[in-house]
This record gives sequence, C-alpha cells and structure tokens, in this order.
Amino acid sequence: MASDERHDLAARAWTEELLRRLQAFCAGQETHESLQAWARAAACGPAPTHRIACEIYLDLWNAASRLPPGDSSCPHILRPVDVVAYARQLQRGTVTTRLRELAVVKASLPAFAAQLGLESERHVLDGLGWFESLQFASPGSGRVFVLSRPLQRAAADPTILEAAVAAGPEVDARDLLRDLFETLGIDLADVLQLPDGFDPESLPKYTLWRQDDNGNRFAVATFTGLRKAETALQRFLVLKHKQLYWLEDAPA
Repeated sequence: MASDERHDLAARAWTEELLRRLQAFCAGQETHESLQAWARAAACGPAPTHRIACEIYLDLWNAASRLPPGDSSCPHILRPVDVVAYARQLQRGTVTTRLRELAVVKASLPAFAAQLGLESERHVLDGLGWFESLQFASPGSGRVFVLSRPLQRAAADPTILEAAVAAGPEVDARDLLRDLFETLGIDLADVLQLPDGFDPESLPKYTLWRQDDNGNRFAVATFTGLRKAETALQRFLVLKHKQLYWLEDAPA
C-alpha cells in the first residue's frame, strides 16, 4: 500500500481524534490544560491541505492561555463557545465555492447522518418543494460535501451527493471520489451513479486475501475504498482464526 495513502489515513484519524477532544471539552471531560497538552504532544498533526484543522491545531497549542497572560485568576482566552464553533467547522465545513454534483449513493441520507453524528437540515426549493440536506467535511482535506434528497418522494428518489469545488480548472473527479470514499467508508459498490465520462477503472483497488492452514491463498474481496477495505480486514482479524488475512494493492 502506497505511503501517501497510509499518510492520508493517519491525517484523517488525527482530525477525527481532534474532533473527539473538542466534543469531550464541551461535555466537561477535557480541560484547557489537557487540550493544550494533547496538541503539543500530538505525533501526526493535521494534513497541510486541511486549513480548518491546521487553524484549530494552532489555537489548541495555546489553549490554556489567559488574558492578561500569566494571571490565573483571569478567564482563558479560549471560550467554550469557540470550541463549539471549532467542532461544527470540522464536521460541516464552510461552502465558499460552487457545488458540483458528484454521485448518487445507495444508502439513505438519514443513515449517513446517523453514521456521521450530524443532524440534517430542511428547506424549500422554489418549484420543487421540501428538500432535506446534510453538509459534512472530509477529515482528510476539509473539502465540503452535501447530500440532498426530496422529502415528498424520499422513498422513490435517490440521495444525490455534491462536492464544493473551487472555480477555475476542473478538479479531478478521481480525487473527489477517493476523498468521499475515505470520509464515508464506502466504495463503488455503494454508488448508483458516477459523473459523466468518469472511468471507474481509474480508482485504486485493494484486495483482501486469506491464507488457509495449508498455505493456499484466496482472494476474499476487492474494494475501491481503503477505509472500507481496512474495516473488512478488521472484521476478520477480531475473529482470531488461525487463518491469515491481509490487504494488498490490486493490479491496475
């Protein structure tokens, strides 16, 4: 497995841990001092391309600071309301560019909302009626995605997924899909429709292998999402069978 893919997973895990720390602070389970200590001891750090995570990381580096400095009787500069805003930014992101339709996914919007621990929002689109949407951000890049579905025909109409992309040269659909797959833990098997002209064969593939007691190797399944492949591998490993299981990059 390529080192940049491993680094991507590590950066995503770091951002998810950052979010858990912020939520624990809001619940009274972390302090200013513990947030600062964690930030300064963090081994990985955010992905350089994840602007929001990088800014929050710098804020937490001095989370225990007070105003005026050095006076322990004064309140901390970092307020609980700031931490709530940080957590929301990490989870939702901020749409500052246009949205581009990326895919139609099989799972329902409520299922993704439950998975991500977020609440959807409802609004009326002129001439189309009530719609439900769910905005969330990639922990790897900070890129914003939006799921939407019509409420009146929610059972019949699919869930559409859009991505916020910058103006100018078109963003590589392969990069967008890989980011989406790793954020939601899905792959091509969970998608009903892809962007026009996109070649699904261009996505990287990961094969889950099994070796039996006699040394025979068998391909169990092939995935186009690394996180989904890792999750499948862990399901077999926790069974603690004598047989061996591992992942390999599948040939292009």
